[in-house]
Amino acid sequence: MFSGNVTSGMTFRYNFVFVAITSVAIVLLTAFVYQIVQRAMLEELRDEITEEVRLMERISQDEGPDELAKVGFLNDPRNFTSIRLFGLFDEDGNKFAGNLKAPPETLGWVRQDFEGLYPEPNGKYLIASKQIPQGLTVVVGRSLTPVNRVLEILLFVMLTTAAAAAAIRMVISYGISRQTFIKLAAISATLEKVSDGDLNARVNVGNGGEQLDKTARLINTQLERLKRVMEVNQNTISAIAHDLRSPLNRVSILINEALRENDAAMTEKHLVEAQTEITGLTEVFDTTLRISKLKASIGNEGFSRISLDDLVTEMGEIFAPVVEDQGDTLRVMVSGEQALTVFADSRMLRQMLVNLIENATNHCPEGVTITLCAKAADNGSAVLEVSDTGPGIPANQRLAVLEPFQRLDRSRSTPGTGLGLALVAAIAGRHGANIELADNNPGLVVRILFPLPNDAGKLSKL
Repeated sequence: MFSGNVTSGMTFRYNFVFVAITSVAIVLLTAFVYQIVQRAMLEELRDEITEEVRLMERISQDEGPDELAKVGFLNDPRNFTSIRLFGLFDEDGNKFAGNLKAPPETLGWVRQDFEGLYPEPNGKYLIASKQIPQGLTVVVGRSLTPVNRVLEILLFVMLTTAAAAAAIRMVISYGISRQTFIKLAAISATLEKVSDGDLNARVNVGNGGEQLDKTARLINTQLERLKRVMEVNQNTISAIAHDLRSPLNRVSILINEALRENDAAMTEKHLVEAQTEITGLTEVFDTTLRISKLKASIGNEGFSRISLDDLVTEMGEIFAPVVEDQGDTLRVMVSGEQALTVFADSRMLRQMLVNLIENATNHCPEGVTITLCAKAADNGSAVLEVSDTGPGIPANQRLAVLEPFQRLDRSRSTPGTGLGLALVAAIAGRHGANIELADNNPGLVVRILFPLPNDAGKLSKL
């Protein structure tokens, strides 16, 4: 059973870490923006205060202190709001005008708390005071409360936005993780069914192109291959059991007859026949083992560049007399191109040709023509063909005969083990070649298509 939960998945954990990092970054960014906005607003206040101080200084210089005291914004109650402070004082600190009772203790820029001033301004203020001609002191101030409110709103908005974004991200992450968890649980359940023996179980694949969907498709492909392998293995086991029952029974009968015989010559005859049957069984097991080793082997040890023309010519010279003795004809066709070479193991290719020639002579009626051919395909790759003019193999059975112990004669009434073409297919696969069975009209064509010369080095990765 698939263990874990939605929040234990990598997707959720990664998103949680991302949200944490993003939250820290947003906090730092908020602090930076807070400082920038605060500085900008304070600079704006300073500029405004400075401009009013300069204005009052010019009025005093141009028109005199008395006229300055009559300036409207120093005496108009409508300007005396809780955010604006004005004051005009003599050198003894006596107030001429404004809503300040006394000047600050020091000149210049200060931040000071005020309480109970008309019309009851409260809180901290940014104040600039300057001494102007005639011994007067001008004081202008602005409340910092609006600035602080704006900054509080800014801080609230940014942190709230960050929290909302983090929450949305976590919800989305949870949804994605949940979908991932469901798909992984489905994959796990399917694999458990397969492990319990249900080879038809498959993962429900979505239409999306995400990695889990691609993985599910790949798993289904591999499960289909596994099913075919298991079916082949079951058929192979059944075929082995069927093929070995008769020779083992014959061996048992021959040994029993040898034990009952009083004639030494007859006893020896029965034992020789039993030994022949055992030798045949040994060859079956050896061939099966060779096929398994070929399918499991890797690397290119023993491989070299081989001329297919020379190989076909050599095999034709060796087997032509043997085929003729059986009443058949063996022909050889070569391309005549010196460049028609393959990267292969020469012993394996010879074994492959021997099996194909014997397969044709054993399963075709007398008088057929067998042709060995080496040629180049249209794409430049090398092709090896063995064809005959016999009855051929039905199209719907051509793939089956490439598996071990698969024979057209289901009753096993004719000689053979069904390993010849299986060994050919294993040798072709060991060389990275494709094998094709086609109609020769009449007869069968077994075609081995080797990889392109540029791909030969890939054999080392098989």
